[in-house]
Amino acid sequence: MMLFAMLVLAIWAATLSSEAPLLILLAFLTTISLNFSLPAHRSYVGLVPVVVVMSLLLLGMTTAVILFLISVILAELVRPFWQPLWDHLAVQTPSRRSRFGITLVYLLALILSNWLYELTGNSLPLLPTTTDLFLVLLQLGTIYGTVYFLLQMGWWLAQQRPLRQFWLDNAPSILSAGLLSQPFALLGAIIYQRNGLPAFIIFALGIAVFSILIWLSWQRRYILQQQLNQMAALNQIGSSLRETLELPDVIEHTRQLVTNLMTIDTFHITLHDATSDQHVDDFTHWVLNKGRTLDLDQSNMHFATRHNLTPPIPQPDAWLGLPLISGQQLIGALVLQRFAPNPPFTHWNKEVLVAIAGQTSAAIQNARLYSETVRLYNLTDAALARRVEQLQALLNAMHEGVILLDTAGQILLANEKAAELLNQPAPALTEQQLSPEMGQRLGYSHFQITNLQPTSPTTFITNNRHIERRTTAVASTDGQLMGWLLLFRDVTEEQELTERRTDLTRMIVHDLRNPITTIHSTLNRVLTSKTESTIA
Repeated sequence: MMLFAMLVLAIWAATLSSEAPLLILLAFLTTISLNFSLPAHRSYVGLVPVVVVMSLLLLGMTTAVILFLISVILAELVRPFWQPLWDHLAVQTPSRRSRFGITLVYLLALILSNWLYELTGNSLPLLPTTTDLFLVLLQLGTIYGTVYFLLQMGWWLAQQRPLRQFWLDNAPSILSAGLLSQPFALLGAIIYQRNGLPAFIIFALGIAVFSILIWLSWQRRYILQQQLNQMAALNQIGSSLRETLELPDVIEHTRQLVTNLMTIDTFHITLHDATSDQHVDDFTHWVLNKGRTLDLDQSNMHFATRHNLTPPIPQPDAWLGLPLISGQQLIGALVLQRFAPNPPFTHWNKEVLVAIAGQTSAAIQNARLYSETVRLYNLTDAALARRVEQLQALLNAMHEGVILLDTAGQILLANEKAAELLNQPAPALTEQQLSPEMGQRLGYSHFQITNLQPTSPTTFITNNRHIERRTTAVASTDGQLMGWLLLFRDVTEEQELTERRTDLTRMIVHDLRNPITTIHSTLNRVLTSKTESTIA
């Protein structure tokens, strides 16, 4: 501030004339208008054209250029006092390169406009006796407005920004600033020449206050618009995070949401477990241990030194860590960093991030539960698959055919022996419906297959084979019917042995019948003869 005062005194001492108050006042106005122009994405729209052209009208080309350059130096000196006004904005502060570029635009617009204006046969500064003010306004306003607009567009393109965005968002405001600034500049010059310094001081203070009010109004509208956008986005974040149950997708989706809501340079989520604690920086480790928010920037980085915390490498200009808590359990930390020229995190940023951290915590917990459920399900499913394979192998090793049906008649299991009866491979039978045609091959009538009942062993013939069939109900422990078990046993050999035994018996009986009859008759005769001799 002392340097600023010294430069003002230097201007006074260098001039030592009646114009010194005017020079100081114009330098003050230029400094204020430079610092309170709208930011870079609006091409620094402000009241600088009004003050620059007013300086040109009152002082002439050479003095106006020198005064403007001195004012640029003054604006840079007082910038630290103006910088805190940016702390509540989630937008980058103007970089040195950006400030130099726009200063060059203002300077070139001033020089080229004066040169083109003089080519029309006119000259500046404006004389008090000038009567054709409308012509001056028309000529100088058109020249300066056109040059200023073209230079602003050239500076926009030099920064490799899309021309379409310039025409949609910035062209109207820049054109208005270039053209409409001229009447106010001419009005200020007339007030000074015809009413003197006191009236001009009132006019200058009005310009300064108006410039500040424009900037503060834009700041307030910008903040409110950001808050509205972020609140609207927050309403969608919860449902968006619930759309996925995969943990990597939850983390990536959270990163995208945060990036869309505010400017960040680095983002990561560290989960609180035995391994993650060993591979995090000291700041994150502090958040995981304390379960509290840690917000550090250049103004309070001494906190890290006091608690022996080593900053991350490279060291950020702003570091924010938020604990992720689900219920009463600390599950991790949400960490964001900003590097220059991005500003520190504002109070509103932290409120939004706290809400996001709460929703992210619930989403991460849900994803973990889902992952554990899937793991257990896969284990159970694998164990069940092994059981089914073992059961299928056991069934295939049996000499009997086995078919397991549910209550609707759908085949749940079938072994190779049963599949041979149906002339189909066993895997193809699974989940098929036992049709009446299949039932006929298994010895069932149409009525029997549609009304299954427990039966005693029954034999039927298929493919010249004798098959014994048995139907058994399968019930749960509480007696509820769960399905039907169909057992098939090939009894062809037994049937053949039975038939052979019957034939052999018949043959033996047939072959022994005559000898036995002869013996029986002979014995009867012997007995008869003996009886007769005894009587005689």
